[in-house]
Amino acid sequence: MTNIFRMLLLVAALGLAACSRPALVPLGGVSIDNRDAVAQIREGSMFLRGLDKKRLELKEMPNPMGNYVFAVSPGQHALLAMNIQAGHVIPYEGMRCYILEADMKAGVTYRLDEDKEKQRAVLKREDTGVEVAAGEMVSQQSAYSDVCQWK
Repeated sequence: MTNIFRMLLLVAALGLAACSRPALVPLGGVSIDNRDAVAQIREGSMFLRGLDKKRLELKEMPNPMGNYVFAVSPGQHALLAMNIQAGHVIPYEGMRCYILEADMKAGVTYRLDEDKEKQRAVLKREDTGVEVAAGEMVSQQSAYSDVCQWK
């Protein structure tokens, strides 16, 4: 009985976390005191792995299951992105790495996705779905290599 109660409590906590406002993860030294003063990037079908052509440090990469968005200063940025591997035990897709240049506005949340058909990364406004930037693939390697070759 205790295990069932613990499981229900865990499910309830996860449900509440999913409904909460996403946590801001600051990048590039941006202040997160005012949500409306920063641009926000939500990972869709791609991971954000670098800002302004510098790789993120491990401490800057939150748990992928968490409810978060990255906060960056408004303006022009170069985003380093990689595709999210399919949820299979043995990755069968190659790792695809992209660079895209985007001019981001304060108070706007963007979503980072991959257009597999055209092999490009796409940044869209989350509120309207309008594409604001796209970037071409810069490298592709084995899913086991764990390193994107951004140049």
